[in-house]
Amino acid sequence: MERSREILHKIASASRRVVTAANKYAKRRDLLSVERAHFQLEEEMQNISVACEWLTNTLPIISPLPRWPSFERLKDWLTSDEPRACCETLHQMEMLLQGDESLQTSTSMRVRGMTAVKDNLKIDEAVNIFDSRKQSFRLLLATDFW
Repeated sequence: MERSREILHKIASASRRVVTAANKYAKRRDLLSVERAHFQLEEEMQNISVACEWLTNTLPIISPLPRWPSFERLKDWLTSDEPRACCETLHQMEMLLQGDESLQTSTSMRVRGMTAVKDNLKIDEAVNIFDSRKQSFRLLLATDFW
């Protein structure tokens, strides 16, 4: 049970770091507007964080897990490779968004409007990475489970 809580805590922490990295990226790039992709990313990461935190706090209370279908799904998910894949995906997204942290585009090279579109590409790319691997997060995002 402790290992399960540790895994869930890692996923929750990683999802919060992705949101922080996305917000820092947007601020660093001086984006004029927050695009749909940024909102989508933040919402998905918050859903994952909340689900993990709820499970982390609830698991000790209901240990051992009842043999209900929802908890059987949870046990299967926790013993699969999917939690590790979740951590790896979130780490990759965080690194992508932090990738140019030391680089600053000079003001003379920035053209307002044009850079806003170009600069949002990394946030879009992070969303695409998440969407392509969303299957690993299926339990955490499954509304029928909750």
